[in-house]
Formats: sequence, C-alpha cells, structure tokens
Amino acid sequence: MYYIQDSKNTIINRIILGSAQLGSSYGISNERGQINKSEIDKIFNYASKEGINLIDTASGYGESERNIGELNNNKFQIITKISPLPEDIDIKKIKEWVNNELQKSLVNLKKDNIHALLIHKSADLFGKSGDYLYESIREAKEKGKIKNIGYSIYNTNELDTLYDKYEIDVVQLPMNILDRRFEISGWVKRLRNDHKQIHARSVFLQGLLLMNREDRPKYFSKWNSLWNEWDEYILNKKTTPLKACLGY
Repeated sequence: MYYIQDSKNTIINRIILGSAQLGSSYGISNERGQINKSEIDKIFNYASKEGINLIDTASGYGESERNIGELNNNKFQIITKISPLPEDIDIKKIKEWVNNELQKSLVNLKKDNIHALLIHKSADLFGKSGDYLYESIREAKEKGKIKNIGYSIYNTNELDTLYDKYEIDVVQLPMNILDRRFEISGWVKRLRNDHKQIHARSVFLQGLLLMNREDRPKYFSKWNSLWNEWDEYILNKKTTPLKACLGY
C-alpha cells in the first residue's frame, strides 16, 4: 500500500473506502441493493487488515453513518458531508443548523471528532449564506470537532469560483481514467502544489468501468466506440479494469 502524510502529519492510506452502498442501493452496476451489516463487517475487517484507515460517507447516504458507527470499532477515521442548506433557512440560524447537523453525524458515527467535514452541495457557498456556512464549519474545526474542511464538487467551474474565496484542506472531485477534466484543466497540479488533499471519487464510474461488455446497461451503448477502445486497451495491456482504474 502507498501512504501519504497530510497537512496535520496524519499518516493515511491512499485508498479511501466509499460507503454509499452501506446505506442505500447505490451504483449503476449494483444488482444487490444495500449491503447488509454482516457484509459491512466483513468489508471493514478486510479493509482494516489491508491498512485502509479512512471511510468516506455523508449524512445523505441513508443509514450509512449509523451503520458505520455501529461497526467501526475505531478502526477508521471518518470523512462525512453535511446536508445541503434548507432553502428557507434564516442566515442567522445557519451556525445553529451546522452545529446540530454535525452533532447528529458525530452521534451516529460514535465519534468525538472526524477527519474531515465536506460541504456536499458547493452551491451553498455561492449565495449570501456562503460566508455564514463556511465560518460555522471553520469554528467547529477550531473547536477540534473536525480536523479538515472542504467541499465535494462536480465541475471545474466550482473551483474557479470558490478556491480563492475560502481556505480549505480537502477537495473531493470526480476523476477516473475516462474523466480527466480536473487534470486537463490544471486544477490537480495546482491543488497538489498548494498541498491540498485531493479525494478522487467515481474512480470506477459507479462500477461501470468494471463491468463486462455484455453486462453494461443498454443506455450506454451510444458510447460503444469509447467502450471498444476501453476493452481493447485492457486487452493490449494484459491487465484488469480494476488495476487500470486504480493505477490511473
């Protein structure tokens, strides 16, 4: 395994365990639905044995936080995401809302503090409530409930808008062997140069990149020319889709 040292001198594994399926039926390739607690326990034991020490979750992932709290046994540090701001919230009550949401997550996770809290909907930082939201989370960090703060994004323009405005430790972004927008734009290089934690999600494109040709949903046949290239690449490299995705 490869390890890195973050800005707080914490040694972390470069593989983070995603947990959307621990609380919901997530993923294009998911035919089994939500993972039961017995399977979760097996996954946790295997991951811990292999040195993986971080789990990524969210308050919006169904029962994921609660299941993690029941089965974690302090094997893992936790990254979670705060829910989107209620549309009708009074900006003066944002701090109270943030504290309540964070406390609910900590109780569900059975943790006194977490490795990172991410803003799940970065658009919450765009409007007039953005400063209140950010300051509320920053204060929670200063109190020691959160070690790192950041946001989960989908497009490079979100970084264009937010990066210089709010000081963060972590950026979670979609990146895989087919989706290289953040690499091509130069953002990955800039984030690395600034010593930010980059958490790549969708490395398997919800499992789509790991599926056999005959198992891919018909909807994706419109990109058959791309899939042909992908399948040929795997064949020529004499590798597996899993190794290719993680290798990238």
